[in-house]
Amino acid sequence: MGDLIKMLNILVTGGSGQIGSNLRSEKKRGGYNYLFPSSSKLDITKKSSIASFLNSNKLDIILNFAAYTDVDNAELEKKRANEVNNIGASNLSNLANKKKIEVIHFSTDYVFGKNQVGIHKSTDKHSPINFYGKTKSLGEKSVLMNSDLNTVIRLASVCGEYGNNFIKTILRLILTKNNIQVISDQKISITNSKDIVTNIPYLIEFISKNNKLFNKKRVFNFTNKGYTSWFLVAKIIKKETEEILNKKISCKIIPIKSNQWISLAKRPLDSRLKVEFNRFEKNNIIIRRWDDSIKDTVKNLLPIVLKELKDEK
Repeated sequence: MGDLIKMLNILVTGGSGQIGSNLRSEKKRGGYNYLFPSSSKLDITKKSSIASFLNSNKLDIILNFAAYTDVDNAELEKKRANEVNNIGASNLSNLANKKKIEVIHFSTDYVFGKNQVGIHKSTDKHSPINFYGKTKSLGEKSVLMNSDLNTVIRLASVCGEYGNNFIKTILRLILTKNNIQVISDQKISITNSKDIVTNIPYLIEFISKNNKLFNKKRVFNFTNKGYTSWFLVAKIIKKETEEILNKKISCKIIPIKSNQWISLAKRPLDSRLKVEFNRFEKNNIIIRRWDDSIKDTVKNLLPIVLKELKDEK
């Protein structure tokens, strides 16, 4: 990477989330100067807070990871979900544009899903099936409308070593329960937070060299290679745990249909994303297969989960 790229001052919103926490812990930062303000110092739902922060700091790029991600509670807390995912994203990108600061906004596969099947291209029309997806869809559109400098990176089923996520939940359950039910008929992509963080320097350089990116909408998808289901992910977690512990785990993983699982929000039956891996790889953006990323995360999370369970006794 060139020297100009290395000297960038980068604001990271949502720094306490899964990806933000992963980025904080990353030792190889490519020479970037990352800023991780707390929500009390920078509240993207308030224009005055954003303006004050932007006026006090010289910034080149904003990585917007800030999001309301509780899909079920978004159906109940609609105002808050919309404030963060839509209004906040619009506020941030609008005020950043006035200072010619580029925004890289991170979105979700849940902008798709209503009456749609098949793998979704970055250019496909939005069709959210729940309120969370609707707010993220509106946020994407605002970010792109507010400036030609901005880019949307669409992720899917984010998981990793930080925060509460599917991998950690399943690890705890298979170690403490006799059986668990996991949905098997939802087709998904996976994005491991470690793969995003590792590739951020290369993504930034790639975007700087390819202003139009893959299409005029300045949107692209970023997930691990391959497609899966939550049931298959759970099976990989169990198998890897057994190999690490060198013993069989008695917990049975039982596949169920999505209509057997009661939840406040509907989920897409197919939210898989199409990723142009060949083009990424030509630009040093290397992304692992979904199952390899899950196994790696289990290795790192298992000791933490075992200690937590021991301390709870």
